[in-house]
Amino acid sequence: MEAAVKKKPPTKERRVVVTGMGVTTPIGHDPHEFYENLLQGVSGISEIEAFDCSQYPTRIAGEIKSFSTDGWIVPKLSKRMDKFMLYMLTAGKKALSDGGITEDMMNELDKRRCGVLIGSAMGGMKVFHDAIEALRISYRKMNPFCVPFATTNMGSAMLAMDLGWMGPNYSISTACATSNFCILNAANQIIRGEAILMLCGGSDAAIIPIGLGGFVGCRALSQRNTDPARASRPWDSVMSCKSFALVPLLSDEAIALQNFNPIFLLVVHACVEYLVKIASYFYLNPGQNRDGFVMGEGAGVLLLEELEHALQNQ
Repeated sequence: MEAAVKKKPPTKERRVVVTGMGVTTPIGHDPHEFYENLLQGVSGISEIEAFDCSQYPTRIAGEIKSFSTDGWIVPKLSKRMDKFMLYMLTAGKKALSDGGITEDMMNELDKRRCGVLIGSAMGGMKVFHDAIEALRISYRKMNPFCVPFATTNMGSAMLAMDLGWMGPNYSISTACATSNFCILNAANQIIRGEAILMLCGGSDAAIIPIGLGGFVGCRALSQRNTDPARASRPWDSVMSCKSFALVPLLSDEAIALQNFNPIFLLVVHACVEYLVKIASYFYLNPGQNRDGFVMGEGAGVLLLEELEHALQNQ
């Protein structure tokens, strides 16, 4: 007689909402400023100022010109960390502030169920590059933190340690799709009941000689240096799309959330499906004026919460 198959008990479907955003970008360090600049068509592409790139065929990038960690990161760490970590920690803490997570609320959180999942495609390239240059003189000149600070997961780790969060903590690195995978997996951590709060997103800062040189070497970058705002042309294409309508459906609970904070609401699974659908509707036809893409830097972090937890804290 065959043994009866044991069925797993039904689990409660947990819903995920976005209650905070934090950004560090060339066109704004605040979500509202960033969004308004996007609507106005403000370009963040300009000539590179961080180093002398006069000998490179590409001399433009989405470079952050002004950035300060004052009030967000202690000076001792600011001097040692790679910029991708500085951008990440700053954006992460801004997301908490935007979500209305005060110091008193932080003290009341079950930090074993609060996690960080913020990825990076390139990691701490500048720290590692500087270590190689120092090694030419002597290993004694190297930053003792150059190896851990170069890894892509160290930004998430440092942010979690700073906040005292002991929940899920790791990073995903999948090139340009890094942030998407981090957001999706962070949402799944909440859906599975492994966390109630998750900071997620991505950060990169690879506008350095080796980063620029690498992309120039594989002929991937635009050389439209005289017209930075119109330079990013990975495709010269005629974009056509089928007629379609994607209408976001908001539940009563979701609408109620808007009453206690300027909340940016997303059902994360629906968001990912939305992006996939859009991609499937567009067709790109290669033309004669393709010129390559433009490098950029910065960080974007979302604060995800379980719906019931968010409603309790309004």
